[in-house]
Amino acid sequence: MIFNWKIKNKIALQTNKEKLPRDKFLDMQINSNNWRKVAFSSCLISCFLVFGIINISSNNKVQTYIIEKEGNNYNVLGTANNLGTDIRKNVTDEEIVYFLFNFINKTRFLTPNLELYSKNTEEILSFLTQSSSAKIDRYLIESGYKEKIKLKETVEVIQNTGIKLENNSYQIRWIERTSDKNGKIILEENYMGIFTIKFVEIKEKNHLLFNPLGMLIVDFTQIKEKL
Repeated sequence: MIFNWKIKNKIALQTNKEKLPRDKFLDMQINSNNWRKVAFSSCLISCFLVFGIINISSNNKVQTYIIEKEGNNYNVLGTANNLGTDIRKNVTDEEIVYFLFNFINKTRFLTPNLELYSKNTEEILSFLTQSSSAKIDRYLIESGYKEKIKLKETVEVIQNTGIKLENNSYQIRWIERTSDKNGKIILEENYMGIFTIKFVEIKEKNHLLFNPLGMLIVDFTQIKEKL
């Protein structure tokens, strides 16, 4: 009898509880606390995942492979680092002369479009050391490039000859043809330069775009020839 009375009393309490109006603010507070717990748990899990990814990445050495596609066939040529080393080993004197003349052309070519001139100046920095960069500025000042820019003159660079001398030194000859703002040729001069180079591994992406061989001009001299 006592047991039955307790059951009936419990059922009555539950029935009365269901009839009581729900406290909306209490429900909102409970929901808010639940969301905080979920958010905190998610944040904690994300932190563990990020830490795990960083740890895995730091412990693994990622290699970039170059793959050549011929029709439906794919050939793995090797890693990017190894291929870069192989290219530098197999570069020919003709290719070095080409890059040296391209460097001279970018340096000495003058156009009324100063944006293009500035772009060329920025590009040649990938070929220079700090000391050779200072020499470039000095030679341009000696050649009167500041005055040429003020007078809106242009300079055309024409390749003459390029040969290897010894070790890593190359001799390049070129012609510079200066015209006034109306396009009339007012000066033609012959130049000869001796360039000493070395090959390094280029890591900066912007330099690698302009200097894929990793060729640096460590020193050079240039003179005006009288023919």
